[in-house]
Amino acid sequence: MLSILLADRNDEFRQKLKNVLKNTYKVYEADNGIEAIELSEREPISIYLVSANIPFILEPNFLGRFGGLSMSPILVYGDCKEIPNLDQFAFIHQLGDLKSPDQIARRVNLHRVHHYGTSDNGRFFRLEGMEIDYLAKKLRIDGKDMKLTPKEFDLLVFLLINSGNHYSREQLLQRVWEYDFLGDSRTIDTHVKSLRNKLGDYRHMVITIWGKGYKIELPDPDDLTE
Repeated sequence: MLSILLADRNDEFRQKLKNVLKNTYKVYEADNGIEAIELSEREPISIYLVSANIPFILEPNFLGRFGGLSMSPILVYGDCKEIPNLDQFAFIHQLGDLKSPDQIARRVNLHRVHHYGTSDNGRFFRLEGMEIDYLAKKLRIDGKDMKLTPKEFDLLVFLLINSGNHYSREQLLQRVWEYDFLGDSRTIDTHVKSLRNKLGDYRHMVITIWGKGYKIELPDPDDLTE
């Protein structure tokens, strides 16, 4: 399980965000910069999630201690206007002034996916010959554009950012279709079958959990070819 260091002065918001994240990540939390730095030196941190309300830990003289010398990304949420020079650090990603814990968690999950591939400013996910362009909403296999329907693309991305977790047909209708679909839940089977066909050699990533639903299982990075 990946770990997150969550640093936010706002106790109530931090707890809400922790509750959203804790089923997917091991969450370490801090309400001030000193505690956050001490945790980063003591614990193995996969992702740093920092509120802009603790700006001093993002200053250059602190970054060497706070994840700056590691490969772990630092994700910053909130109003960053008063924090200078964030753009010059490749390992810092500004999530924007998001107000909802669910919105922040979704953005964190996208970066989690990037641990298994390569990202360019958070736009792309790459795994060997497969490339997903989040902005253009396109899937390419070995350089060839695969014609996904909008819902097939949304389904693929949802399962990717929640890789390792399985979802029932009803849950997928709620989370991907967002309650706007009134048909048979078996439509999920149709979409999954079509998506697998378009994934080609990567179809094995979409796994059926009999009687429970579907999930995507990403390969271990050590198993990928060079």
